[in-house]
Amino acid sequence: MKLSRLIDGLKADQRNPVLEITGAQGDPDVISIQYNSRLVKPQGLFTAIKGNAVDGHIFVQDAVKKGAAAVVTEEPVEAPIGVAVIRVKDSRRALANMASEFFGRPTEKLKLAGITGTNGKTTVTYFAEAMLGAAGCKVGIVGTVSSRWPGHEKESSVTTPESLELQETLARMVDAGVTHAIIEVSSHALTQSRPAFCQFDAGVFTNITQDHLDYHKDMESYFQAKRILFDDLLAASTKENKTAVINLDDPQGAVLCREVKTPVLCTGLTEGSSIRSIDVKAGADGLKGVMETPAGELVFESPAVGRHNLYNLMSAAGVGLAFGLSLEEVEMGLNAAVNVPGRLEKVENGLDRHVFVDYAHTPDALENVLEALRRVSKAKIITVFGCGGDRDKGKRPKMGAAAARHSDLVVVTSDNPRSEDPEAIIDDILPGISGEGAQRLNASYCMMCSRKSAFMVEPDRRKAILTAIMSSGPGDLVLIAGKGHETYQIVKNGRFAFDDRVEARNALECLSRNIHSRQESPLSGRYVCSR
Repeated sequence: MKLSRLIDGLKADQRNPVLEITGAQGDPDVISIQYNSRLVKPQGLFTAIKGNAVDGHIFVQDAVKKGAAAVVTEEPVEAPIGVAVIRVKDSRRALANMASEFFGRPTEKLKLAGITGTNGKTTVTYFAEAMLGAAGCKVGIVGTVSSRWPGHEKESSVTTPESLELQETLARMVDAGVTHAIIEVSSHALTQSRPAFCQFDAGVFTNITQDHLDYHKDMESYFQAKRILFDDLLAASTKENKTAVINLDDPQGAVLCREVKTPVLCTGLTEGSSIRSIDVKAGADGLKGVMETPAGELVFESPAVGRHNLYNLMSAAGVGLAFGLSLEEVEMGLNAAVNVPGRLEKVENGLDRHVFVDYAHTPDALENVLEALRRVSKAKIITVFGCGGDRDKGKRPKMGAAAARHSDLVVVTSDNPRSEDPEAIIDDILPGISGEGAQRLNASYCMMCSRKSAFMVEPDRRKAILTAIMSSGPGDLVLIAGKGHETYQIVKNGRFAFDDRVEARNALECLSRNIHSRQESPLSGRYVCSR
């Protein structure tokens, strides 16, 4: 693509003016765009981005040595004559602009929905994907678990990729014949302009609860980041019939429903919601009820468990209606059995233990999942969880409190400690557990007799999962929370393979061997009395 075409696109963006252009000679062809100087090739374009840890401007000379024909910067830099230096106000936004142009503006050729919110984004994408697929659409997804479309799937490392990778992925979808695409849009991505210049047909807001305050600093800033999808991207979209789908029952969602300028489908149980569920029955076998929509009533019977999934189903219905599906197609899609990796994913076994792996890593998500399990079973609930390192410390005691409120036994362990000391993270969690009156296990404590919940600490996550499952009895529920679909654990020295589902299966095999050899569980003799 000619450099002049990319420059014209930059000049057209009034929010990010081109401040100056120096060193340009002629109008060279640009064969690639990069923001990683190590990947620059001759006749490529390098964009210098100021990251949280590294400033890309220090690599401009490396890019020039590799043969870059042009560089985009926020600061004045030196470059030889013949290398165009394009200085802009915001190089991240410029990258998104150029990436969209370079890959042929793929979102103009797709029906596109963006889903944002603290919890539920991934589940809504799976529900909507099943619905659209059942309606005969060819669907592409960019999200926390993977980027995928028919015939292709690649595991994701982040929820929303950088704009360059995002636009390239969307272009590949177009080439593969995809007609409808759904993007999970994180708050980090929105503040960093990753989905800028995407033309959205629909924007979805699921909810907002405490998370990522290590990055956003306070809840108001976090909410304002979420609003970018609606106030900026959806509002600027050139698509006809663009629609916001917003959870009215969430307090901040109610604010959005009042203030968003595009047409809104409000979801919720509140009277007056555009999409409203009534006569709902929730049980271990899923959710049943009637959904009132602008297109009429539909009857849903979904295998999804828990009140939080009721809201996810309504959000997915909103996507379907915003995309123009018929009421019958929406109903058929909602009733499809959908396996969402790491979201109340059951680990099957023949030992009469109900073991679930869930991605819940915020106080609200953990509370929702445990409340859902408590509603469907009166058996003992054992919860294994930890909190991620180098992340919002304020949510740690809140997660401890949520676990203690709804569990009979809490096993506090590591999540992804990253650069932090795992035991220091656990120390931040414990006040929340103790504040709910939970008792730390000791030799005189009896789980069978006590009316209070109990907790124990095991920093080794593998041992914690084993302990939880080995301490369970017939009919009990074990929730392993925090990592869900992840197949790794991040520690100070790097990342290594670790999958909660695999560890749970290994622990269940160990329990099976013990049962068959009539050995007691590690906790049975220590914490259960003879009464």
